[in-house]
Amino acid sequence: LMAHVAREIIEDNGLSDVITVIAKGSDQLKIGVDIPESVDVILCDVFTGSLLEAGGLGLVARASQTFLKGGGQVVPQIGSITGCLAGSDGLEALCRCSRTDGMDLRRFNLFSPSRLQIQPDQFQTLDIEYFSQPINGFEFRIGESTSDRPQQQQIEIEITQSGLITGFLQWTDLELAPGIRLHGGPDQVINWPRFLHVFPDPIEVRTGQKLRLILEHNARRFSVWPDM
Repeated sequence: LMAHVAREIIEDNGLSDVITVIAKGSDQLKIGVDIPESVDVILCDVFTGSLLEAGGLGLVARASQTFLKGGGQVVPQIGSITGCLAGSDGLEALCRCSRTDGMDLRRFNLFSPSRLQIQPDQFQTLDIEYFSQPINGFEFRIGESTSDRPQQQQIEIEITQSGLITGFLQWTDLELAPGIRLHGGPDQVINWPRFLHVFPDPIEVRTGQKLRLILEHNARRFSVWPDM
């Protein structure tokens, strides 16, 4: 259906002699059958807001090895998982119970989510506080064969203000080409969701303190937790 609508849009704009729609996945295409030769550019939009979960890194890497000419380019070229420590009463209320009308409901926190998807419009109502500078967790050269290799690292983050941390707020940055970047940070007006990795318990911190985090991904999912 999507390919059919794409063909109609191309026809509506008088581009049928310029653009050809092939309704196949990249793993089904064949050079000399579906396309005449290797290509100069692979343009891809196969990433979720978290960069990994749609499996796009491996998909684009395989397509690049099969179809891209030497010296060809993949757009976007680089993807980064970035984030910072965050917290607020609003975030705590989204993921944890405390006391309601005099009743202690904290045992419900056994079912607290380990990760929350935060939509762009929620940033206007949650009054989020940030407790660190942005940290570049993992960077991926999109299209390279090693781009989806699992990784783990430990980092130490300096706390920039005192307060109560709920978790690690994650977003995606993309470099389309050298010098042309799309930033997904919470101060940017974009339609990408961000993701809050909820720590098992809120962590009270003070300015200048150091907090050690463990970050890892398995090419399909990113995780982060405090090393206490």
